[in-house]
Amino acid sequence: MLLLGASCGAGAAAIGYVGTTYPLVKECVLVAIETKEHEIADRVVDRLARKLEWPRG
Repeated sequence: MLLLGASCGAGAAAIGYVGTTYPLVKECVLVAIETKEHEIADRVVDRLARKLEWPRG
């Protein structure tokens, strides 16, 4: 019985922790994805500029 109470307490603590950190983690992931999209877009523009021989400012 004591083990069950301890596991429920640990489970509740874990759920509380995830509940409070989830928005922060989600926001970090979204920022990372957005940054990666910009990097990819810059690479595509650079490649097109090289193929078309446009100077990129």
